[in-house]
Amino acid sequence: MWKYDTGDHSDIEPVKYKHQKRVIQIDKKTDKIITEYKSMTVAAKELGIHISHIKKACESKEDISNDFYLRYK
Repeated sequence: MWKYDTGDHSDIEPVKYKHQKRVIQIDKKTDKIITEYKSMTVAAKELGIHISHIKKACESKEDISNDFYLRYK
């Protein structure tokens, strides 16, 4: 959306990307979902892990931690 800047941005909706993949963090001991992240980028920021490691863990089912694993929702 394009418009002149009046300082009020309340009517502009954020861009929603169709290709965002939700990521879930699952406890290894109980197999219960700990947290759900709306994207790999958000998961990387909150977990302090590089996004390439998040992607690799979700796709190849590699371990990131001894306490949890990551999967696409």
